[in-house]
Amino acid sequence: MQTAEHLFDALLYRMVCYHAQQAVEGILMV
Repeated sequence: MQTAEHLFDALLYRMVCYHAQQAVEGILMV
């Protein structure tokens, strides 16, 4: 169960980092 939680946290962290990178790139493009 702990492994599943860790995997979910890693996925969530990756999604947040990805969206943050996309947002930064969008801001720099404007």
